[in-house]
Amino acid sequence: MDNRTVKTHSLKGTIYLNVRQYTTVLVTEIVMK
Repeated sequence: MDNRTVKTHSLKGTIYLNVRQYTTVLVTEIVMK
């Protein structure tokens, strides 16, 4: 695993976490209404 692969992998992980957090907030908003 070279440095570039690690960076790409960590970027994917960050995006995944952001999407999950955004989805959770979105669902919470809908449920609260």
